[in-house]
Amino acid sequence: SPIIKGSYFSFPISSVTFFMMFSAYIISKYLQVKSHILSTRERIVAVQMDEIYVKSVLNYTEGQLQLIGTASTANESATTVQAFMISSIFGSYTEVGLIPMKKMTAGDLQTKLLQTIQCVQSSGFTVLAVIADNSAVNRRVYKELCAQNKYSFDNPQQDGTPTFLIHDSIHLLKCIWCNWL
Repeated sequence: SPIIKGSYFSFPISSVTFFMMFSAYIISKYLQVKSHILSTRERIVAVQMDEIYVKSVLNYTEGQLQLIGTASTANESATTVQAFMISSIFGSYTEVGLIPMKKMTAGDLQTKLLQTIQCVQSSGFTVLAVIADNSAVNRRVYKELCAQNKYSFDNPQQDGTPTFLIHDSIHLLKCIWCNWL
């Protein structure tokens, strides 16, 4: 089951559909409670995403019917963790969600991103922007989402409201520093 601790939440780590739906429900309820504490302005958020490479390990706890460390996209142990952080644009509120992945494609990432946006918005938040580094997978996701426009896509739950796609300035400065200076 997901770990809900402090100001971190974790997405489902099992590939069993029922378990994933149950876990998404718990995460949604957790975010709803948090959103009711915040002002309307503080509920306007950006979704930041980045991948973290991890050691491939599976853990089994005796007496429990769960393997920890399986990828949500394959029946193998995860080699990366896709991190999604929601952060208030007009406040200090943040939450972090982690999804174990294996051989992540642009299609996988786009699906997880749209699921994250839906979960966050159905919990009372408004997603104004998505922020990511300039990796090849992220660029493909941005290109797919922005078929008509270069900088935004229509918010999936709020017709006519754009969700802006922004490249992470810290990663861009790091690339300039490492490659050009």
